[in-house]
Amino acid sequence: MLSNSELKLLGQKDLFKLGAESSRELLKLTLAAKSGQLKANHKIKELKKYIARINTFLN
Repeated sequence: MLSNSELKLLGQKDLFKLGAESSRELLKLTLAAKSGQLKANHKIKELKKYIARINTFLN
């Protein structure tokens, strides 16, 4: 995960790509958690916050 200062340096195209990749990862983690394969649910919360930060920089 990139810091806020690193996110500021990225272009809009890179932010869209990073957001899409993070959303796919979130979906995989969510499905794994629902099926009982994932025990570390804190990763889901962190990823949701990260995606929100990316979306903030896109707006």
